[in-house]
Amino acid sequence: MDFEISKYEANASRLIHTIKSFIGSGIENLIIALFDNDSAACKEIDVLKNVNIPQNIKVMKYPNIEIANKYPCIGPSGLELMNINGLACGIELYLGQEFLKGDDGEFHQIQWTGYIKSINQYQGSLINKVQIQNKFRDKMKKSKYGELKKEDFKELIAILDLMNNAWKTHHNRVDGSTSGR
Repeated sequence: MDFEISKYEANASRLIHTIKSFIGSGIENLIIALFDNDSAACKEIDVLKNVNIPQNIKVMKYPNIEIANKYPCIGPSGLELMNINGLACGIELYLGQEFLKGDDGEFHQIQWTGYIKSINQYQGSLINKVQIQNKFRDKMKKSKYGELKKEDFKELIAILDLMNNAWKTHHNRVDGSTSGR
């Protein structure tokens, strides 16, 4: 989807709607529905548990990443390091550590924004998300071929590996289960 041209609403709920539309229309193309690794995605993906998803559609979340195992979060109890895999890992967490740090050298924090009762989890979001995105875009625009180091993008590479291997496994659901098809 080209979100800029279409002004397409880009969130987990809208992606679920799109998946159901593709299933209902019988589209046979290979499709990967890729969600953030956060609570909002878990809530929406849960809607698909009783949907017969055809083999040509893979529903996936970004993989768990090491940097998210102990990430600074701010909430009612103050600042603490937490495992935010499955709770608050939007695409920005996968851009690389360089972009997750502010001018002070400290990581931008996750702010807990609300409790999702249906899955018994809190949802979090990075503070200064737009700043992180802009910093990443600026570096990519200014970088020349060969200047970038693969090890600086291991989290993004993990997402690409996940997508590249989508049909190499027999799994069809986000939780890794097969639906017997």
